[in-house]
Amino acid sequence: MEKLKELEEKRQRLKELREKRSKFPQTPIRRYNGISSRTNSESRIPLRYNEVLHKNKAVETVSVAVQTDESFELTRHSNHLSEILHDDKPKIITYSKGIQTDNYESDKEEIQEPIRQEEKRVLEEEEEEEEDSNNKLEGKVVEEDHPKIQFLEPLLITTEANTLVTNKSFAREKNYSNIRPSLKGQSKNTSCKLLDNWTLDIEANENMKLFCVSIDYFQGLILISYRRTPINPLDIKETNWSFVEVIQREGMVVIDRLTFRGQSLIGGHFLGKYCREDGVDEGKYIVSILLRTLNGKTILYELRAVKDKQDKKKYERNLIIRNYHNAPVFGIDEIKADNIINARIVSGSNNGIINELNCMNLSFYEDPTMVHRSSTRGRIHQTRIVPPKYTELIALQEKIQDQSGDDQDETDDIVRGDQLFCDHLDKVVLNEEICITSLTVAPNNSDCVYLGAEDGGIYKVLLSRTNMDDNNKLPISLNNNGFLPRVNFHSSDVTSLRFHPQNDDLLCSGSMDWNCHLWDTFNNDLIDSIDLKEDVIAVQWLPDRDTYRCCVLTMYNFCIVEWSLTREDSKWVSQAPPSITHTISSEELGQKMFTSFHLYDHEGLMVLVLGGSSGTISFLELAARR
Repeated sequence: MEKLKELEEKRQRLKELREKRSKFPQTPIRRYNGISSRTNSESRIPLRYNEVLHKNKAVETVSVAVQTDESFELTRHSNHLSEILHDDKPKIITYSKGIQTDNYESDKEEIQEPIRQEEKRVLEEEEEEEEDSNNKLEGKVVEEDHPKIQFLEPLLITTEANTLVTNKSFAREKNYSNIRPSLKGQSKNTSCKLLDNWTLDIEANENMKLFCVSIDYFQGLILISYRRTPINPLDIKETNWSFVEVIQREGMVVIDRLTFRGQSLIGGHFLGKYCREDGVDEGKYIVSILLRTLNGKTILYELRAVKDKQDKKKYERNLIIRNYHNAPVFGIDEIKADNIINARIVSGSNNGIINELNCMNLSFYEDPTMVHRSSTRGRIHQTRIVPPKYTELIALQEKIQDQSGDDQDETDDIVRGDQLFCDHLDKVVLNEEICITSLTVAPNNSDCVYLGAEDGGIYKVLLSRTNMDDNNKLPISLNNNGFLPRVNFHSSDVTSLRFHPQNDDLLCSGSMDWNCHLWDTFNNDLIDSIDLKEDVIAVQWLPDRDTYRCCVLTMYNFCIVEWSLTREDSKWVSQAPPSITHTISSEELGQKMFTSFHLYDHEGLMVLVLGGSSGTISFLELAARR
């Protein structure tokens, strides 16, 4: 395009030169002894030719044209008119070379060349200014004006779907770094040694995201559950996948692997930890695993090692699938038992249903001793936890108002706890059920279950009570069965409830409201709490029973919280605010965020297993004080 444009300009200029040439007719040239002259009255070369000859300028040519006149070569002379022109042989101009134009006109173009260059320079400056103004309007970076500023590119939103653009919040990150800067980067000062990494062997897919949902350990076996979901939830070409791996820790050997197409697992853990001492390799015992899904399925996954006729060891698996909930089963806990026959689990789902299942085949548990004695306890199957009736709540409010009118200091704490719980029930009484997000069974009473709910409440439920109606519904007690602290429970989902392994009356709760509370269930009061500035995903007490330390997993950090506690007259008292002794961030392990963890004691070492938003699982040795 540039050559065509240049050719068009030269053609236009040639046309102008021809028009000017027609105004100055030339006279024939005569030659005398090699010296050419023109026949004019003064017998001399015109002044305009004399100016051109002294310049000794090369002849300009164009790419295409026709031949007009004969060419002659002009040479420069020194103050002698006879040596002005030297014509050896005229050169014939062809189409490939171009055309020779008149020297007078060429000289005129030479005079106008500085003017054209000045005009060109002015035009270039105007174009640069216009381009800079356009770049500023479009948001582009102008390096000359702002060499250190990188402006944002315009963002186009093409869908109305709820898409997660970023996992972090600027306000939360600022609040997190300003209020509690000691939590960040503390792991560099702690003794955390990376032992090993484990990556799920699966084909990569750029349209899917893979993350770990749960980790568990038992007798040298590690259970890891993964879930892979489409990045775009509206993509109909992709489906959900779930993977389960049972790995032998010694040598990191995969014993078995399950793949679920179209299923979304939310967790898995080993069963029968309280009544078995040997693993799968002994051949005498069966390893039982309970898997849970988002659609309410509970899957009993069994493994055993047997020997064939050639005395060769091989593994066998068995699956039993039940669906008693039809909703995500977030709450699960196992009741301690002396043998596998009495081993059972209590499961709770988002629709408020709880079940008591046998660990042997996931059938509804029935106590065999109840046949030989009178008891009011029946089977817990499809039992729905519901709020109390509104009429009963109104009667409770009137009773509290009457008690508050008395001038008795002894009833102040009781009235305050009743009033707070009554205000909390007033918010959930219109719901049809209690949305269960976590649960735990009291260690000293298998009939007592603590339920963590989506509304932030912690409800104490007694399964032995006969206050169920004909529709198999169990209402929340108006006094929460005695568990009435003088403070509110939580303001968001209760994600985890864990009892201390040594002290049965210490209950730790974690919530999405960034708080971790420590409760005294015997005295029904809050001991202490800590604000972690991030959503709490899971809580687990350390295996060492003599300390009051628990592991807390948030979205971007793993930390160990140490509680400073002492007993005073059968009551727990906090001596100092809780402190954070260990911290590991997700960035240090190459994860965008954490999703699950497990801590176990192996041959005197504290081994921490962390999983996040990728298929890589990290094994770390944690130097915990004993």
